[in-house]
Formats: sequence, structure tokens, C-alpha cells
Amino acid sequence: MMKIFFKFSCCAALCVLAFSSCTRHSTASTIPLPRTTSGHYLNASSGTIGSFSSSGTAVTTNGAAGAKIVIEGNSTTGSNFLVIMNPYPGTTGTFIVSDTSSTNCQYASITTIINGVHGTVTLTSVTPDIIGTFTFTGRDSSIFTGSFNAPMP
Repeated sequence: MMKIFFKFSCCAALCVLAFSSCTRHSTASTIPLPRTTSGHYLNASSGTIGSFSSSGTAVTTNGAAGAKIVIEGNSTTGSNFLVIMNPYPGTTGTFIVSDTSSTNCQYASITTIINGVHGTVTLTSVTPDIIGTFTFTGRDSSIFTGSFNAPMP
């Protein structure tokens, strides 16, 4: 009886040892997320300009984390919209827009330039794309709201 108990104990110990030394390979931490190649957009609206829309390759991002980035959308009518963060934090969160802060937004057309004086930019994702929303009041008192999905710089 003692031999059977000893064999069973050894077998059980080997099984426990074998299973406890197994580790699951996490592919999420070792494989980078794919960069999105479509679906980029920058949309804004206000009572002053109406709607602004830009998508695809007309939405660009220049800069890098820890430095100044500019997310820019160009429309087919020749106007453009900028979301500027200097320095770009590379993290999600809400950031204050003002004419004295490092985060700002700007709408520009052939005849009009409207800079933000107060509001917020909220980043909801920073990888694989920079995704967020904004709301701000311009120097001319117009109120802008919008959203964007821009490529990483």
C-alpha cells in the first residue's frame, strides 16, 4: 500500500510541477498593433463656418511624442483645421485649449483665421491612431465642436 501511495504522490508532484512551470505566451504584449490606413478624419462644426470635414490622406499628423504635433485636416474647399499640442503627451486625457497654453485649435480659410481662446481637447486613444474630440471658443466668439481620428506621426 505504501508503494502505491508513493507512486501516486510522485506522479501528482510531477504533474503539479509540469503545469506550474507552463506559461502562456501573450501575443498582445509582443506584437505591435497595426497602423490604421483608412478611416482617418477630422470633422468640426460651428455656427460661424458651418461644417468642416476632411478624411483619408487629407488628414495628416506631424511631430512626435514629447515634441510638438500638429494634426491637420484639409478640405476640398481649401480650408484647413489644426489641432496643435506642444508638447504632445502621448497619453489619453483632457487638455486645456487657450491662446496662452500649449494646446490650441485653429480654423483657416482663404479669408478667415479663427484661433481657439478656451476649451478642451480630449484624447481617447493614442495608438495605433490618435483619436479624440474637441470643443473650443474662437477669438470671434464662435463655438467649435468636433472629432478626429489621425495617423500617428
